[in-house]
Amino acid sequence: MRADLPALAPTQALFVGGAWRPGGDLFEVVDPATEQVLTRAVQATAADVDAAVRVARESLADRRWTALAPLERTRVLHRVADLIEAELEGLAVLETRDNGKPIERSRADVATAARTFRHFAGAPSRLLGTTVPIDSGAHHVYTTLEPVGVAALILPWNFPIMTGAFKIAPALAAGCPVVVKPAEQTPLTMLRLADLVTEAGVPAGVFNVLTGDGRVGAALVDHPGVDKVSFTGSTAVGRLVGEAAARRFARVTLELGGKSANVVFADADLDAAVTTAIRASFGHSGQMCTAGSRLLVQRSVLPEFARRLAGAARRVPVGDGLAGASRSGR
Repeated sequence: MRADLPALAPTQALFVGGAWRPGGDLFEVVDPATEQVLTRAVQATAADVDAAVRVARESLADRRWTALAPLERTRVLHRVADLIEAELEGLAVLETRDNGKPIERSRADVATAARTFRHFAGAPSRLLGTTVPIDSGAHHVYTTLEPVGVAALILPWNFPIMTGAFKIAPALAAGCPVVVKPAEQTPLTMLRLADLVTEAGVPAGVFNVLTGDGRVGAALVDHPGVDKVSFTGSTAVGRLVGEAAARRFARVTLELGGKSANVVFADADLDAAVTTAIRASFGHSGQMCTAGSRLLVQRSVLPEFARRLAGAARRVPVGDGLAGASRSGR
């Protein structure tokens, strides 16, 4: 497959206000399987962050997205899902080249991203307020739901397009303009998604992508024009994000790392337990917050379990994610 891969543009730009925005400093985006440079992306600056937040706030103020009829927003989000599905294989290959995961997993991730947009496409017509009677009926109060505002969406490197969809689709469904910051290791599918979102009909300024390292995420979290922060990543960085958002009372959602355990008792079927442990620990190369990468084993069966586990681990295939049938990509 690698011999037939299309060449990527030598440099990538930021996507701000519905247009591609060149930058100054660039960083290398590396294929982890070959350690070859795929392309170079922009290290966004404070000025780029200001520009992206400004156009997002302008789109919020003039209601170019939120003022669309709910069924029209639904149509656009369904169109995003259609375009992702139409480009599923290309996006999956791009994800594997960028991330290293097995191509089978990338295909599943892209399909999940499309389903996520389709699911949240139904939300705009379901975001309803309430009417509350407060006396005999002469008076009442009512509530309406309004977009929170500009949402900064900071993504991890392990599930770029899928986690991106988990954040972007509900934000757009609620009428929020977004500034997406992909992990610096894996920016490519988010940059491609910018084209698809625009083709689907999302207005300029509503969807923006800034690439770069943690300085970009920190600037977004601190920016007074950002109303909502969603961060997925490590516990250590999540703590910093939460503290920074709290200082200015910005709304924040944190999805941080986990360390779930497999518990094996003496009466367990050890073959089944080893199979489950291998899947939990080595699936997606173990790089996911739901990985069951801790094992708590009853002492009486620990030596036998460890022997079987070591043998199974030696048989886990490791290779180029594009080759297929690799449980662990490089």
